[in-house]
Amino acid sequence: MRGTTLAKILRYRIFWLLVTVCSTLMLLTFITFWGLINTWQAYSRPAFENMLGVDAEIQEDFKLIRELNKEFPGQSLCNEEMLNAMRLAELSARRLHEFSYVQGDKLLCTTTMGFVSEPVFQPPDPVKSDLSDVEFVLSAPVLALGGQVEGMQVKIDRFQAFIRPLAVEATRMPWLETGVYTLTEKGIQSVLKPLNVQPMAPFQKNGPHWRITDDRWVEQFCYGAGSCGLVAVHIPTYLSYRKGAVIAVLFFTTLIAGLVGGFSWLLHKRYMEIGRQLKRSLNYRTIDCVYQPIFRLDNGHLEGCEVLCRWRDEHNQQIRPDIFIKEIEKNRQTRLLTEIVIKKAVNELIAVGLFGRIRVAVNTFPDDIASGHVDQILTGVLAGRSSQSVTVEITEHEAESVDEVVNSIKQLRSKSIRLAIDDFGTGYSNFQHLEKLNVDYLKIDQSFVRGMETNALRSRLVKNITEMARTLGLETVAEGVELQVQLDALRAHGVSFSQGYLHAKPMPIFDFANYVKQHRVADTT
Repeated sequence: MRGTTLAKILRYRIFWLLVTVCSTLMLLTFITFWGLINTWQAYSRPAFENMLGVDAEIQEDFKLIRELNKEFPGQSLCNEEMLNAMRLAELSARRLHEFSYVQGDKLLCTTTMGFVSEPVFQPPDPVKSDLSDVEFVLSAPVLALGGQVEGMQVKIDRFQAFIRPLAVEATRMPWLETGVYTLTEKGIQSVLKPLNVQPMAPFQKNGPHWRITDDRWVEQFCYGAGSCGLVAVHIPTYLSYRKGAVIAVLFFTTLIAGLVGGFSWLLHKRYMEIGRQLKRSLNYRTIDCVYQPIFRLDNGHLEGCEVLCRWRDEHNQQIRPDIFIKEIEKNRQTRLLTEIVIKKAVNELIAVGLFGRIRVAVNTFPDDIASGHVDQILTGVLAGRSSQSVTVEITEHEAESVDEVVNSIKQLRSKSIRLAIDDFGTGYSNFQHLEKLNVDYLKIDQSFVRGMETNALRSRLVKNITEMARTLGLETVAEGVELQVQLDALRAHGVSFSQGYLHAKPMPIFDFANYVKQHRVADTT
């Protein structure tokens, strides 16, 4: 049996270790990837801005070519007037040079060479966009340089020119590539220089879009009439050139992920192991009782108190019931907890002379009432003492057998013990069962009281609960009262008792004893 328990604990710890490691690795990967993407975009955006600027200048220069076509329509002859007009256009152009005039596929004159004695045939199969009148030739020989140098040539109707070499700073980085593409009747074609990746179609104009394909991170930005710019980062080359930056990113992301993973593990140790700690250390020494006053609303006298408990874990940290009660129920330790709290509260109240002088309310679990455990505990703890000042509160959880709870309540009442439904309006304490339970008090849950001063619906609900309780001959206790305006509204609705921070927070026994001395105590007989 011991070995089985240890095996379960080991499997449980391994499981949470794997969860922590996996979540840490996922976080590390995400932060690293996010950092790299932001770094790459810091390089791509200036490249796109450069492309947009260059494209705008080239588009302005295209207007010069279109003006030449208007000025010299039809099959004009190449003459001095045309040459001067082309030279003026070249002088005005920012990106174009070496203007020339062609008829069909024959070049007749250029701004540098003048009249060409023998017509020069032009390169076949230019790139032509479906959305523009411009034709491109990626590599055409420059006649003015003896045809030994090639450049990108653009043509509109009968005039053409070369685009000056595009200098993009990003292209000087060996891991960063740039390219410009256009849509043509033959599909997507390059107009700057081809890359190992192609842009995504259809082209879009609503900002940049990035993706990872093969071993490259690619960002695409479309502009103009069917044109797109591409910036591609060759990831292996980048990592080889930027080892220092990568190491720094990995270091800091590992540090962050380690801190997050460590914090997650501490949370796991702090909360997820509460159940096992409770099995080892739920005893008289680790449970502390605190007492919160309850006041009558008709005369303002101190009626009594509710006993609340705190559990000190193995690190001597106080844990609230809302954190550990669920684990108590899973461990089937409810009877042990109830016995400890009742025994400790009675002993402490006797020690300060308050037991029997004020009414004391103790929380219990419905199943422990149904099984008769609460009756047995009270009988043992209160042996030889009056029990008429004790109120047993049934918590909000559903009992397995309501009929058994009803029978046990009758047994408790026969000993002058009063009973209350705790947190009325939630869980076990519903209208269906209320008529069956012969109790004395309804404790209105703080979720109804909180905000009732501004929320008309909550205020009406409190009033309706009070009227229903009065019809059944029950008194009401409002929990969670924090404001005077709430107290005034509860008194106006006819609520019998109030409990909450407006009066006092739960306090240790000696503080509570001093508190009682400062207030008038109601007659509990």
